[in-house]
Amino acid sequence: MSARWPAVAAFVLTASVAALVLWLRRSKHDPPPLPIPSASSTAEASASPDVLVWAGQVDDQPDESVRTYWLSIADGGLRVVGAHQGVVVLHQGRAWRWTPTEKQVEPCVCDGAPVAGKGSSVGADLVSIDSAERVTVIPPPDICNAEGMTSSVTLLGSLGPLLFVRSDHSEYGCGAHGFSVPRFVVFDIATATPVDLLRSVEVTQARRIAERELATADGGTPDQPPGLADLELVTLQPVFGNDGRMSLHGGFKTWACHACTGATRFVWGQYSRGVLVPVDELPKALISFELPPAQVRWFIAARPRLVVGGYSSVASGETMPAAVNKTFQETTR
Repeated sequence: MSARWPAVAAFVLTASVAALVLWLRRSKHDPPPLPIPSASSTAEASASPDVLVWAGQVDDQPDESVRTYWLSIADGGLRVVGAHQGVVVLHQGRAWRWTPTEKQVEPCVCDGAPVAGKGSSVGADLVSIDSAERVTVIPPPDICNAEGMTSSVTLLGSLGPLLFVRSDHSEYGCGAHGFSVPRFVVFDIATATPVDLLRSVEVTQARRIAERELATADGGTPDQPPGLADLELVTLQPVFGNDGRMSLHGGFKTWACHACTGATRFVWGQYSRGVLVPVDELPKALISFELPPAQVRWFIAARPRLVVGGYSSVASGETMPAAVNKTFQETTR
C-alpha cells in the first residue's frame, strides 16, 4: 500500500490577499462612490495618526509578495514613508508581523498500513517585529497526511486589531476523495482570542441575493437542481472599494456534488458551491471602520493596481513604534 502512495506533503503558506478579494474589487456589488481626499487635502488626515496599510497586486498574475505601507503626512501632503514585505499590523504601540507556521504530521493509516510519509500542516502566528514574542492565531491542525492532501491559512483582511482568517486542510479518510475542513476565525489582537461575528451580522437581504445567484449558477446536474435549504453563512471579509469605503462581504455556501465543487467563484471545501455578497449592515464592532482614514482612501486612489487588504493606526497621541522606523524601507512603488 505504501508504495502506491508516495510521501507527498502538499501544503500552502498563504499570507497574501485572497483571490476572491481581487475579484470582489471588480464585482457588481461595489458601493456608490465617495469623495477621494487629494494629496493636498490634509485637514482630515492631520487629525488622525500614521497608518499601516497592506496590499497586493490586482493583475492577471498577482504579485504574491504582499507589502505593508507606512502612510503619513509630510511637507503639507499625504505620502508613503516606507514599505515592508508581508503583513504588519499595529496594536497598543506594538507592530506585529503575520507569520504562517507549520508542523510535521503523521501519515494516514488505512487498513492497518500507512498510506504516505510524514507531511506538514500549517497555521499562523503574530510575531512582534522587535522581539521574539508571538501570539498564536490559528494553530496547525492535527491531521494525517496522504498524497494530494493540502493545508493552508489565508489572511482575508484586517481592520485595526481584528484579523479575518480562513484556514483549510484536507484529510484522506481512507475514501475515494478525502474531505476538506475549512474554518473561519475573526481574531482580536486586543484580547488574543477569536470573536464570533457570524452570529452578530444581519444577512436577511444578503441571503436572498445569495439564493438568487446560486439558483442561476452553473452547477449541479440536470436531475439535481441547486438545493438551497442548507444555505449557510460561513465567512466574512472586509472589502475596500475603489472609492476607499469598506464594506463587509459574507460567504454563503450550499451543498454540491463532488464533481460540481468549484462551479462558483466562492468555494467552501469540497461538496459545496457558494457566493460572496455584501451583508445588510455592518455589525456594531465594525461601524467605525466603514470610512477608513483619509490616508487609506488617498492610497487606494493613488495606487489603483494594488488591492488593500486591511489597515491599522497608531493610537491617538502616540507615534509610530521605533521598530517600524527601523524595518520599513523607503519605496516609490
